[in-house]
Amino acid sequence: MAAAASPTLLVLLLLLLHNFPSSPSAASPTARRLLAADDQDVQYFPDAAVSAGPPVPILDIEGKTVKAGGSYYIIPANTTTHAGGVGMSSLSATSTCPLSVIQDRHADSNGSPLSFLPVATKLGYIVRTSTDLNIEFTTTDACEEGGVWKVEEYDDDVEQWFVGTGGVEGKPGARTVEDWFKIVKYGVNNYNYKLVHCPGVCKSCKIKCKDVGVFVDENGVRRLALTEDRPFVVKFMRADI
Repeated sequence: MAAAASPTLLVLLLLLLHNFPSSPSAASPTARRLLAADDQDVQYFPDAAVSAGPPVPILDIEGKTVKAGGSYYIIPANTTTHAGGVGMSSLSATSTCPLSVIQDRHADSNGSPLSFLPVATKLGYIVRTSTDLNIEFTTTDACEEGGVWKVEEYDDDVEQWFVGTGGVEGKPGARTVEDWFKIVKYGVNNYNYKLVHCPGVCKSCKIKCKDVGVFVDENGVRRLALTEDRPFVVKFMRADI
């Protein structure tokens, strides 16, 4: 009669099964490329890469807490760039949709109003740092894709992961890893933050976390794109005042 497996061996087998990565075919094409990007590099677990302590309430420029579902502008913390807030623009010569996420080139523009929709957080509740959330423009009725941010397919021509719209609101998991971002405190100023693509909505996935920065293309358009070391430092301003 075969000997029964020891309790320790059974526990190890259960742990291995629990942590085995989900099939790549379950993810969207962009998600699969994000999961496979830079396979030769170290892959970081999402939560460990951005968390500098427990999540804390995010503050707008007036010192008030940012609320889920509220209307806000994302504006630059550094005004020496002589550019404005975050907005949206069509970069296609033949179609107005979908929309790309850009920094307005006009310094006096606050950009376009948007909302933050944290995972498993009710509308009106406080948005906290290092929490998975969707970012959604609230004025994209002209485009059926909607205004939820997502990381687009890798652009081989300029070697960039650009941020666009057309993502899925909610539904956390491997299929939507490209649609989730986090807000992380930056520096010592109480109101300065950076945006990070470091989704923790798929516990079996390993993601190479990146900051969201600004890439200036050949036409002078300031497009939001993933970056290793040059984050776009921002502040938040209420849009309904």
